[in-house]
Amino acid sequence: MTNRSRGIAFLIVPVAVAAICAGGTAQGAPALRAAPGLNAQIAIPAGPDGVQNLTLDQARMRAHVIRPPNVLGVFSDEGLQEGQLRSPLPQGQLTLRAVPQRTAPAAPNLPGAIRDIPRPSLDVNAFGDALHAALKDSVAGYAMQLRRNGMPAYTLIWNWSRAPNDGSQGWTLERRMHIASVSKLITAMAMTRLLDAKNISYDAKIADYLPAYWQKGPNIAQISFRNLLTHTSGIRMLDTGWPAASWDETIARICARPIEPRWVPGRKAGYHLASSWFVLGELVRRIDGRPFERYVREELFGPLGMPGCWIGMPREVRALAAGRIAPLYAVESGGLVESDLTSEAKLVAPSPGGNGVGPIGELARFYAALARGGELDGRRVLRTQTVEALVARHRVGLVDQTFETRLDWGLGVIVDSKHYGDAKAPYGYGPHAGPRTWGHSGARSSTAFVDPDAGLVVALAVNGMPDDETHRERFARLTAAIYEDLGLAEPGAGAAQ
Repeated sequence: MTNRSRGIAFLIVPVAVAAICAGGTAQGAPALRAAPGLNAQIAIPAGPDGVQNLTLDQARMRAHVIRPPNVLGVFSDEGLQEGQLRSPLPQGQLTLRAVPQRTAPAAPNLPGAIRDIPRPSLDVNAFGDALHAALKDSVAGYAMQLRRNGMPAYTLIWNWSRAPNDGSQGWTLERRMHIASVSKLITAMAMTRLLDAKNISYDAKIADYLPAYWQKGPNIAQISFRNLLTHTSGIRMLDTGWPAASWDETIARICARPIEPRWVPGRKAGYHLASSWFVLGELVRRIDGRPFERYVREELFGPLGMPGCWIGMPREVRALAAGRIAPLYAVESGGLVESDLTSEAKLVAPSPGGNGVGPIGELARFYAALARGGELDGRRVLRTQTVEALVARHRVGLVDQTFETRLDWGLGVIVDSKHYGDAKAPYGYGPHAGPRTWGHSGARSSTAFVDPDAGLVVALAVNGMPDDETHRERFARLTAAIYEDLGLAEPGAGAAQ
């Protein structure tokens, strides 16, 4: 019996028990109407997979460990209805089928009304294979949702289990994924929303809105809101004090930092990992009056139907949700090493540029609202003109001093930059993305973007962080497969870009 068959055989046992408890009969399990007691033994007769007269009890199942190469379990909602998943088959496998073309119910008979709206279709077999091949060796789980023309087109959830007590029941759409720097777009949306509401220019100087009693670094009076949002402010720093320092201590430390030598704000660019985003969070607090994390919850996540999303999760919420937060792992030569990014300290203390967490379907809703001009399900959170300003190119052709390549930026978003010809540039959206594609990625583990020309929204988070080159290659393969299997591009087209 191979290791693979052993892993699959063990996987099906809990599923079989669940079917028996429900009064049904699972393949290979005794036809019992009553569920056995928790301490009962379950006998599995010999089967075609080579397992011979296996007996399991509760203790053996609790001690069992499943390893990554042995388990594949993909769920797909097939675009039928957002938030609903098909149940896996009793064997713990999913039969993937292409989604047939469907039409929406006829619209009211009004002048100009659209009738028979085509639903998106996807070559599910090809896409599922491509996604799993690209990710399986460098993650312990992933969650993804595609939306096309405003409708969910495809959802994938997959994970392997280390032991039953660490979430081995399998992931669902409720699994909260750490989205790292994808959080920056959420902060940018909060900031631009407030600037719009208060009629404040993007080019207004931030010093006018910071506390007068704080020591401000030399030349900080030159920095505008636009500079912060486009990574051109020149206050890059890694030691912000977060999460050990308080919010006020972190802001004071950043504001006391001088602009880097020979750096003119707006004329030089370099990715700011965290510092400028803490300042943006403080500006939200100063202009609105509410703490940044509360403003985001009440003005963005709440109206958009995103109750599972947080940037700065209250300690009591973190305690209740601990079992539903996917851990992050660094992929090293010796295997997967758990990261501290999902520790209590780094989830509770808000970091506006980097510690967002939430279900992938809710993140897709956020991007879908922007793709629709700032509105979703009748709730408007941003004016259409503000969305257009947010995703326009405000920074063009500048060499990013952090990434050492050219990247174009909107207000907190990265706009497709493959026309510069650097195949190793970070945060790309693949060879087929249109020139107006915008979004953000994070920590070699997440990406979310909108391609307005294709009517496409993609949100993806994995929990394995490999080296930069491995991550870039796997996401390039994945984003290419999205377009190809949706029929938006021919295989291999644009590969030379």
